[in-house]
Formats: sequence, C-alpha cells, structure tokens
Amino acid sequence: MRLPCVGWIDIDTSPVNSPQQSAEKLRSPQVPRSVIVLMIIIVASIALVAIFANVQRLRRGQIETIVVVPASSTTPQPR
Repeated sequence: MRLPCVGWIDIDTSPVNSPQQSAEKLRSPQVPRSVIVLMIIIVASIALVAIFANVQRLRRGQIETIVVVPASSTTPQPR
C-alpha cells in the first residue's frame, strides 16, 4: 500500500555499492616520526612543569614567611 502523500523516490546507489577497496587504501596513513618526537617533547615538558609546580607548592612553607606588624595607633593631638 502506497500512501498518497509520498511520491516515488529514485535514488542512485551505484557509488555506494562500489567494489571492495584494496587494503592499502583502507589502512590509515603513517604519522611522520618528527611529529611523534615533537608530541613526546611537548608531553614531557608539560610533565616537568607539573612536577616543578608540585615541588614548589610543597616547599611554599619554607620559602614564604609572613610577618604581621600591627599598625601603630596614634592618639589624636588636642588642638
């Protein structure tokens, strides 16, 4: 049964049903070695910064010393 509001749709599926592609085309492209080395350098740099920040946070008590000096209260001078 065909509904009256739906027309005939003709879709060309010939590109979809193409023959199997070779294994070389389906294989992902190789990433250049220089890109991998660059990524390793970036990750190592971020790790070193994180380690340095944590060491500084642990040493904060030894590095920073806070001295609180109360403000001297001045008594008003009579005029």
